[in-house]
Amino acid sequence: MLRQRHGWSPAELAEKIEARQVEVEQLERGELDADWATLRILARELELPLHALLELAEELAPGEGGEEWRNWSRQAERERDDG
Repeated sequence: MLRQRHGWSPAELAEKIEARQVEVEQLERGELDADWATLRILARELELPLHALLELAEELAPGEGGEEWRNWSRQAERERDDG
């Protein structure tokens, strides 16, 4: 997990991105969708380009929702490439 690579607890990351700890935990479990502002702040704090954060989020998204997201993304890429 990216947060852990930096040695941060959920509470520490929450403080850095101006969110609540419970929101960080929900984001990590795929139970909450972040808005663009939060994603931009999160990418900055994790020292990642925004596109890299989104790619990692897609790759690591848990559960059925994550699999649906990956399938949708693959389909969108195929349609774009065929278009």
